[in-house]
Amino acid sequence: MTYKPQILLPSTEQDFEAFCAHVYGEIYKCNTPAMYGRRGQKQYGLDVLVYKDNLNKSSNRIGIQCKHVSKLLFDGNDKVTIVKEIAKADSGQQEISQLIIATSLPSDQKLTDAVNALSDERVNEGKFPVEIQFWNDIENYIANSSVLNQRYHSNSNYSEKIEQAKERFNKEQYAAVIDSLTVDDIKLMNHVEKYEAYYLLANCYHLIEQNDKFTYYASKLTQFEWYDERHNVLNIIDNIINSDTDNALKIIKTCIDKEPDNTQYQALKYSIEMNQGSITDFENLPEAVQNTYSIKYNYMRYYSNHNQFDKYDVIAKLIDKHERLKPSFIILSLESSLLRYATSKSQHHYIEALKFLLYYSRTLQQR
Repeated sequence: MTYKPQILLPSTEQDFEAFCAHVYGEIYKCNTPAMYGRRGQKQYGLDVLVYKDNLNKSSNRIGIQCKHVSKLLFDGNDKVTIVKEIAKADSGQQEISQLIIATSLPSDQKLTDAVNALSDERVNEGKFPVEIQFWNDIENYIANSSVLNQRYHSNSNYSEKIEQAKERFNKEQYAAVIDSLTVDDIKLMNHVEKYEAYYLLANCYHLIEQNDKFTYYASKLTQFEWYDERHNVLNIIDNIINSDTDNALKIIKTCIDKEPDNTQYQALKYSIEMNQGSITDFENLPEAVQNTYSIKYNYMRYYSNHNQFDKYDVIAKLIDKHERLKPSFIILSLESSLLRYATSKSQHHYIEALKFLLYYSRTLQQR
């Protein structure tokens, strides 16, 4: 009889890895399973590291090799075989207590027997044991875990929830993002989704100036030990909030040295320097940095506050149709019109301010 999966298989390798991190993290009571290395880096036969009972020591460290494949051989000339993957793990720097090869394939008795025989040989030689677990084995784990069962047998699409939260965030609907990412939902998310949720929540609380909650969610990201761009950005923001701009600039310099084309790090650098009174003229910024909304907004605010409305107007023309719908742009436009009116007493600028006020009111009503 052909085996029929009870749970929808992840569609990509990356999704399968995130899925395995969630499942095995829950099974082994590890709060922060680590995705081992980025794509393109040497992973030495490991995709995920799980720390049993949340203890990161060699006796509790379990390596997971995720195989989202249509076939998998024990040995032979194929590029990917069980024997070759084990050899990669043997050559790696991570000291693990066990290697699990998790595959999206249904159970295969011959493959299981071959892997178990090799594992016995390895244990006799003092090496870590190896186990292969198939899709139906993983489904059994899910069936026996209340958290996993609730997550993978529910109709909720948590990836979609994250995407919807991102859309709201881009529209500056920060309260709506916070309301949509509930504690109960986050509990059922896989670890990639949790990371995204914590990042969104940290940013929302930063932008509405609730710094205690920003710190709480930023620290949640640190627990993952992934140290990617999002973690670095929140670390920089945390230093700025705590008035340690010198350290923030040091972190930015280190990040730019590693990723010189990263516009987010560059935008943060120019924004800090602007607040310190050392402003680089907008036209002298790299084009990619000029195109970021945060830079356009910060420079427009600076030029408006310093009555440099000609420079303000140059940047305002670069604001695209989606950015014009952001409340921050609408409010800034209103402030600028009022400042111009206060400076020149021009009826034109007074009318422009009223137009922006009316537009903002209508925009709020549509949200």
